[in-house]
Amino acid sequence: MIHTLIALVQFLDENIIDENHAIRKEFVNPLKIILEEFTKLKAMLEECIDIGKAKQNDYIINPDFSPELKVLDD
Repeated sequence: MIHTLIALVQFLDENIIDENHAIRKEFVNPLKIILEEFTKLKAMLEECIDIGKAKQNDYIINPDFSPELKVLDD
């Protein structure tokens, strides 16, 4: 969800040029602030969860997270 929201905000930010446009003021700018607050959560999730598998709706802990998990994955 975070990746999708980042892409959406980036698209809107690039395509709504008017700084006073209602969509920019009411949605884009607040969402940019919220996404900044999610930076650490996003980094943690990317480190702990195998993102490649998560995109296929298979949520597993990244085997590179620990040597024990790597052994189990192999």
